[in-house]
Amino acid sequence: MITLVPAFPDGVPDPEYNPYMTANLVCRLVLCPIALVACWVPFRLLQKHGEFAAAVLTAANCILVLYTLINAAIWTHDDLPNMWNGEGWCDFHVYTWFPLSTIYGSSTCAIMRRLAQQVSLSRVTDLSAKERRNHIITQCLIIFPVALLQLALIPVVQLFRYSINPVSGCDAVYDRNVVLLVFFILPTPIYTVAACFHAGEYLCRPVPRQVDMLTSPQARRSSASARCAGARARCSTRPTARRRHEACARRASCTP
Repeated sequence: MITLVPAFPDGVPDPEYNPYMTANLVCRLVLCPIALVACWVPFRLLQKHGEFAAAVLTAANCILVLYTLINAAIWTHDDLPNMWNGEGWCDFHVYTWFPLSTIYGSSTCAIMRRLAQQVSLSRVTDLSAKERRNHIITQCLIIFPVALLQLALIPVVQLFRYSINPVSGCDAVYDRNVVLLVFFILPTPIYTVAACFHAGEYLCRPVPRQVDMLTSPQARRSSASARCAGARARCSTRPTARRRHEACARRASCTP
């Protein structure tokens, strides 16, 4: 069953100019392409550096923005009976919109969990291939299972096939039952609370002692002594006179 929702309750378009709908349409048609272009560079950089959760978050956001742009470009006014009924496109839209919104929230949770783990590391070296693979598997288990479950349960909670609104386009109509509450409404707030918990863990966790030791005066003196020793070694290996040896030592800011 397809429901057309006009902008006016009586279903008759208002012959007068509607500035609110026009402003909404113009903002969607102008800002959505700008948002898509702005997200492309961060997505490529995140993908290149192996930030899986952040790349998934950016991709989900781009797809949702693209949905908004397509719907606004198709249903530009409220004369819906004389426009396309959206068969095919709206079916795909209502099946994927809610899982994509859930992926958006679960990716944020995975990102904050990753940041909290990185703060606790006491090393500055890169992760091994096995560690990177384990991180990606863990992030996949956080991001995708609930969204895939929602994709399978959409026929259970769907009240009508879809509805169409002016400018906003396709819209899903769900039955208000327990399945909708448990598997569709609650997961996003749960992911949000988990992301806030990891954010607080990230902000409140103290800096490791190894990092403090690198900024201590003793560490700085040891580093300077090491530089001087290296400079003397380089100078001594060159077949030069005593003057060049002394000049090299002075350039290294240490006594010959």
